[in-house]
Amino acid sequence: MTRRKRKSIENTQPRSIRAVVDTCVLIDAFHGAASANAEAAALCFSYLCHSGQLFISPATQREWLGTARQLLNPHASFTALQTWATMARMVFFCQHEQPRERVTVCRDPSDNKWLELAKAVQADVLLTRDMALLDLHRFGPTRILTPQAFARELDARPVRLA
Repeated sequence: MTRRKRKSIENTQPRSIRAVVDTCVLIDAFHGAASANAEAAALCFSYLCHSGQLFISPATQREWLGTARQLLNPHASFTALQTWATMARMVFFCQHEQPRERVTVCRDPSDNKWLELAKAVQADVLLTRDMALLDLHRFGPTRILTPQAFARELDARPVRLA
């Protein structure tokens, strides 16, 4: 008599999407004017916060906070409170990871931190509008997409009813 393995519930449920989100997408999501970029970024961020996994590293967090400081410029169109609320939400929803391997693949060396994080967490997707990253299309198993492309994929997913 042979034993049949029972499928666990864990094996039958789809794994949530593991994502790394570039600073420009974060800014679009929370501070973008009414535009296609802002709408797509907000949709992606909302989906990932509720149904996916977002990751942050010390280097990517420094970039977000550095950008936040720039946005505190008195000539900016939004307030300091909005800026810091955005950063707090982002950091709250993210899982923190310290990449252990250096990556030197991107033509813009300052963008390698996003690839290092994607590799460390085995991200499914890296969301960005940065052409130096988008030109790579893929980094190992990580697809590099614009928020608009990812939002189109989300729209095409079948709705799963409980």
